[in-house]
Amino acid sequence: MSQWSLLVSNPPHREGDLSGAVPWLGLTPAEARARLNYPAPEVLAADTDRRHLDEVAATLRGAGVNVVLVDGARLGDIPPQSPVLSFSFADTRFVAGTGSAPATLDYTTPLTTVFCVPHEWAAPELPTARRTNELSDALSKRRSSVFVTRDGLVGLGGLGRRASMASMPDAPVGPSFVDLYVDQNGHLARLAVVQDMVDFAGLGELKLPRAADNVAMFMAECESRFKAARVDRRLTNLAPRPRPMVVITSSPDAPGELGYRTEPLGQVLESVSSSLKAINPFDLASRLAYLTLQ
Repeated sequence: MSQWSLLVSNPPHREGDLSGAVPWLGLTPAEARARLNYPAPEVLAADTDRRHLDEVAATLRGAGVNVVLVDGARLGDIPPQSPVLSFSFADTRFVAGTGSAPATLDYTTPLTTVFCVPHEWAAPELPTARRTNELSDALSKRRSSVFVTRDGLVGLGGLGRRASMASMPDAPVGPSFVDLYVDQNGHLARLAVVQDMVDFAGLGELKLPRAADNVAMFMAECESRFKAARVDRRLTNLAPRPRPMVVITSSPDAPGELGYRTEPLGQVLESVSSSLKAINPFDLASRLAYLTLQ
């Protein structure tokens, strides 16, 4: 199987002149800027010859675009989510109950924590204002205010919505989750607190009626306790692209030169690893978020 390299967008980006940086994308500067407004990491380009991607990456970085080069094998090697069924926050450690042996993490443990809230997760029978007040009131009980940012309550299931995350037709939705990526004895583990799969009794008096709100509360507790954690909230209110495409940077007509052609993302991922053939877009986004934080 070919050894693919991937060029991954790593927002946020800086302002810059894209006119000379994007001809290989087949887009105008305005179209490229619109694409780069997407706030979550995504695969922009791929090639089996890393030299081509190195050139493209250097050009884009010069235009203010934040990108990361990733070996495709690393994406395929990330383990699937290991669902947490129960948990507890003790004084000095976090204990996660899974289907096998419990996982215990001291609060000094370095983690990469990815918070994902799919677009339009709100229950229709619960008015948004009431839901916002319930969650905000509950978070105010905590000493930490980690979810208050310049964009508003962006960590709370997208209550402070960004214009670039507008609804997209045919975009899938799914449960909110928090992925905890941690090294355990030299192997990457991925503990997943998924809103419909875990017992939130471990939140104690902070537990709320709705599972999705409890995911946000769990995330706040993790960020407050795990001081060495790298935290990614770029998947908040995430609406994946319905038909994502990837640029293949090598030219079939002029080997060694940059060229332009596109292929469906799914087709490229299947070439990278058979395990990625039908990957869920939120799973993929979480993996890419993890890799861009390394």
